Amino acid sequence: MGRHVGRSRGCQTCVKRRVKCGEETSACFQCVSVGFDCPGPVLGAIFIDMSEGIREKSMRTDLYVANFISAQNAIVHPWILELPNLTSISSSYLSEVYGIRAATLALYARISHNLDLEVEAAKLYSNGLVAQQQELHLAMSTESYSPCCHKAIGAAVTSSYFESVITTVPMGWMQHYAAAIKMFEIAGPKNCQMGLMHKFFRSIRVATMEVKFTTALLADEPSVLAADEWCTVPFDRIPKTPFDKLVDILLQLPSSGLLRRQLGSTAKRLLDRLHDFWTEYKEEVDLAYDQHLGEISSASTFTNKNWIEEHQVSSTQQSPFKSASDGYFTSMYDSGKIITLGFLATVAVGVTWYNYNREIVMHGASILASAAYCESLGVFNVVSFSMAFPIKLVCLLRLLKSRGYSRGMCY
Repeated sequence: MGRHVGRSRGCQTCVKRRVKCGEETSACFQCVSVGFDCPGPVLGAIFIDMSEGIREKSMRTDLYVANFISAQNAIVHPWILELPNLTSISSSYLSEVYGIRAATLALYARISHNLDLEVEAAKLYSNGLVAQQQELHLAMSTESYSPCCHKAIGAAVTSSYFESVITTVPMGWMQHYAAAIKMFEIAGPKNCQMGLMHKFFRSIRVATMEVKFTTALLADEPSVLAADEWCTVPFDRIPKTPFDKLVDILLQLPSSGLLRRQLGSTAKRLLDRLHDFWTEYKEEVDLAYDQHLGEISSASTFTNKNWIEEHQVSSTQQSPFKSASDGYFTSMYDSGKIITLGFLATVAVGVTWYNYNREIVMHGASILASAAYCESLGVFNVVSFSMAFPIKLVCLLRLLKSRGYSRGMCY
């Protein structure tokens, strides 16, 4: 027999206790965590209240999710397109539901400059953190409750997005990504070959690369996801895209803790790999790349006064990408070149050092050209969120220059 409820199929024990039921089968988290007998979630038909207030709230949530999707790059982060389904699955982890709602609302609030919505997003985020703690506690006490499924990873990823938009703890977004990486490490590469686990894995690889860059490549140990098995096994069933192949290379970037001789030789090998990669794929991404890079080079004086500002490109005609995704793709290649050349500049002298730094400035200007093109497409251009890292790298270049560093990229 049907009953009148919201969208919940929560068990009767949770209903009587007036707590949010996770609706897990055969026993929910709330009951298991306190030792209560759980009758399980409601089965069969239910009647959903679709009064005006309920419909309006549902429409707002759909709006936040739609705006969030339109600001992301689904090629790089394929799980993004699953958000409408994830928010409607009643058996989702509470932490994932809260994470999705917090991230999507936070981005909408920032773009619309709505402080009240930011506060509401922060409350959802806080509830998500509490739910995560409860779910981890249950994972430790129940063998059948896995902390490494795509829902737990989805909670960590979306929480990281929230921290990227509304920072509550310095570098808090990195902590959530580190948790997600650890979950993947426990799950193993064979469990990342299909479905949402594979989609989240591809996204986390990009985040791992950005975390490495953001921490100035100071980590002594490479990420576990840079190992050969993690670069091959998860792609046994679903082939790599060209961007996945670029990420393979960027994950191998060395740390600045390497000895001087090792740093130079490692960076040189990676520079050769980047060159071979771009030779193969640049026509698919940016047909005019060599042309506009040559224009930057011929117009450059590379003095302290002129440096990278004079090479900014604001015209969309000078960045003839087929899409915003191609602009992001190019900017990530440029980022890899900047970092690799920076390492080589730290061990170079004379004319060689000058030439490395000249190339660094050229690739920095190319990133600004890609950013200008993407900006011209409006706020929701599918890569507005993803372009943050390449732009930060250019800002780092300018900061180093303003401080008078002269030995390449001084990490």
